Amino acid sequence: MPCDELTNTTIGDDDPVPPSAAYRARVRASVEDMRDEEQGKLREAVAALETIRLGQTGTGTVESLTMELQAAKGISDDMEALLAGHCEVE
Repeated sequence: MPCDELTNTTIGDDDPVPPSAAYRARVRASVEDMRDEEQGKLREAVAALETIRLGQTGTGTVESLTMELQAAKGISDDMEALLAGHCEVE
């Protein structure tokens, strides 16, 4: 998603032009895609935690689960920042 479109939406220093409906739709679709991907990772993480809790042997390791959880947290933080910025623009 190009940030240039937001940067180029100003006519003058004090006269912002709102982003187009198409741009907002692209942002929304991008956020929804990221959400869907992260929900899949969350399901995998929960399944891995359940495997560990039950003491069963699984295909993942504790280290890989930790890495997945850290990555999911980072992406979650990024998504929150993206949505907050998008809301400010609207």
